[in-house]
Amino acid sequence: MVVVYTLIMFAGVVVLAASSRDVWHALTTPLPLSTYLAVIVAMMLSTMLHEMGHGAALTAFGGKPRQIGFMLFYLTPAFFCDVSDGWRLNSKWKRVSIALAGIVTQSVLAGTASLLSLAAGTPEIRSGLLVYAVLGYTSGIINLVPFVKLDGYIALMSYLNISHLRDKSLRDARRMISRVLFGHATPYELPPLRRFKAYGVLCMLFPAYLIIAALSLWLDVIAKFGGWGAVIALLIVALVLGRAVAGYINVVKEGWDPQRSKLRIVTVTVLLTAATAVSAAYVQIPATIEAGFVNDASGPGVVFDDADSVPAFRVGQVVEIYGSGLIGGRQIGTLSVENAQAGTRSVPLDAIAPVTIDGARLNAVVIPLKGQEASLLPSSGTARIHLGNENPYQWFSEKYIQPAMAAILGGPTTGQT
Repeated sequence: MVVVYTLIMFAGVVVLAASSRDVWHALTTPLPLSTYLAVIVAMMLSTMLHEMGHGAALTAFGGKPRQIGFMLFYLTPAFFCDVSDGWRLNSKWKRVSIALAGIVTQSVLAGTASLLSLAAGTPEIRSGLLVYAVLGYTSGIINLVPFVKLDGYIALMSYLNISHLRDKSLRDARRMISRVLFGHATPYELPPLRRFKAYGVLCMLFPAYLIIAALSLWLDVIAKFGGWGAVIALLIVALVLGRAVAGYINVVKEGWDPQRSKLRIVTVTVLLTAATAVSAAYVQIPATIEAGFVNDASGPGVVFDDADSVPAFRVGQVVEIYGSGLIGGRQIGTLSVENAQAGTRSVPLDAIAPVTIDGARLNAVVIPLKGQEASLLPSSGTARIHLGNENPYQWFSEKYIQPAMAAILGGPTTGQT
């Protein structure tokens, strides 16, 4: 069976590679709502089977799962299987096998979907199977990363035979940083080896990277839905910043000693805050706006959910056109603003969201575009407009704060038409 599983996983990857054009099309173009719902249901079922794979492997080695259930993991619904009984086993390789059993289960399911896509009867079913296969393999790869409490971490902890490895490494990393900043910290928990401290630092940084990557992907999608989308995006950013502050407070706690380091902690905190605030005023970042795109009988245009979310445009301003879908597509064309005056137009739902529903339309605000490439572009997509460079304060205010305030107070934002 191990050989069969390996062949299915490998063959599935080969099919995805051979069907790369179809895969890219499925991921970067709007799909029917029914396809997305089917993929979501399939991913939930495969996640359940993933956890049952852990339990089955533990049972095969003579253990017993303590709990199997449902939880929120980083605010995301997830199933879980408590395989801590595996620590009773006398072989670390058995514990490693239990940790990796879920990844094998999900990868076999992904490979099976990839193979079934070759026999799919309709383009919608084929696209759904390909998207599910990509998500399944991607989930397996992410699960192998040992810097968050996923299967890769459990496997590493089992191999090293150190319980609560990540928590201990995080505390030691915070204590190392505390010693550098404040000159004092409580004793280390793990052996005094650099690899554990480096691992702890990576355990700090990798979740931050995941959060930033997720924010860069989803905040622009949320912000497309006008002022109230900006309100939701602003709340998410506030939660993330609050988590960053809480992380720094944890570092301070490791070095807190009223008799020895109180003044130094206060001084370092003030200096770090001031340096961050001042440097942010001089850092320049590209200011861009992402909006919807429509290309119908009335001509191409940039689509906004409401008038309050429309920035000031100038005639001739360049607008880059991208595909839209589950992930951001590649640039497919360049147009320019024909008329800076916004008008109201009935557009399909996929002009502002990466999903198609037959007959679903909405009244949106559209800025007309022009260009020789218009006839070659699809009926919907994503428009990206570059507004020059700004410091983070200006960028954040114009992108989120002003649209959010306009939605809450019911007035237009500064500098908008």
